[in-house]
Amino acid sequence: MVTVSTVTPTDPTQNTKVTYVKKDAALTVLFLDKTTGTTLATVSTATKSSSHRPS
Repeated sequence: MVTVSTVTPTDPTQNTKVTYVKKDAALTVLFLDKTTGTTLATVSTATKSSSHRPS
């Protein structure tokens, strides 16, 4: 789940520092039988956030 925050500058004519806190990512895929609704398989993966910052 992604949480979005709004940043409101105290002085809109000046730059406002916004700090991004990276989080690890996880993904789980369920393969379901469309007829019975039974889970046939589950595949999960997780990764650490990289320290690379896009330019």
